[in-house]
Amino acid sequence: MKERVHGLVRRAAYQIGTKTLDSVSSQRQAENFLIVAARLQYARGLKRAGRDYFGSVMVPKFLRGEPFPLSGEIALFDGFHIEKRGEEKLAALRGKPFILVANHYKKGPLEEWHVMATSHVVKKHTDQELRWVMGEGEEMFHPLIEESGLHDRVAALVTGVHKRIATSTNTIFDSNGSTLREITYTIKVGEPIGLCPERKMTVDLEKGDSDIGALIAFLTRRYQIPVICAGAFRANNSHLILQFSEPMMPDEIQKANAEDITSGKVKDQGESVITAVMERLRDQLPQELHGYYAKRH
Repeated sequence: MKERVHGLVRRAAYQIGTKTLDSVSSQRQAENFLIVAARLQYARGLKRAGRDYFGSVMVPKFLRGEPFPLSGEIALFDGFHIEKRGEEKLAALRGKPFILVANHYKKGPLEEWHVMATSHVVKKHTDQELRWVMGEGEEMFHPLIEESGLHDRVAALVTGVHKRIATSTNTIFDSNGSTLREITYTIKVGEPIGLCPERKMTVDLEKGDSDIGALIAFLTRRYQIPVICAGAFRANNSHLILQFSEPMMPDEIQKANAEDITSGKVKDQGESVITAVMERLRDQLPQELHGYYAKRH
């Protein structure tokens, strides 16, 4: 592992135009190093065409600060068969705001493959760009920072990188202090948002965050928007599957929310809603991936 990370660090330094990491002095150059090294590390599962596209198109876009929609990067997965089950259900949501809930599935050619593939399918059927609300995922940078010797600049570097990623991909990072304002603005202008309630990369389903349940309850009540679930999983090394649920309408969400309200316990707020949503998401996945939701807790 250490040798592989060391190799990635050297390749990243070379790609940003510095021969030694000692010469990575500016904040911008250090951020470029992290972007290139992290993407080199996480693109190893792509086919050759995808790796070529990644290196010749995506990385340069990042480094130049150019915007690019996640729905438009499907070329990364050339050589893979992405089966889309139930995608026709999205047609009824064309031109309307909605919430898409997905599992944060980490197996596949790229850790974010399901985010990009789901965005592509949503764009195809609704003509809208799905705006994802994602955590920072600092763990992806830590081995690279450790090997590069940039320890004393960790917080500033990670923050800087995430700001650039958010700007390029129009993503909302849920630690930037303005998350709710950005989410409500997105819905008000008629665009959909994407949520991963597990808050971390997983294989089997893990318990969804009740705070996200409370957020879903608020948004569906306030803006009368539906929720649709998208289960992502891998059949084999080259066969990836996305399965979309029937939409959950606002009254169905509010019925679950009423259970939380009548419980009278602050800690329960959002719990019944996230359970209802995650069970709908569970039903889009094979049984061996049901995890925490294999039975009602």
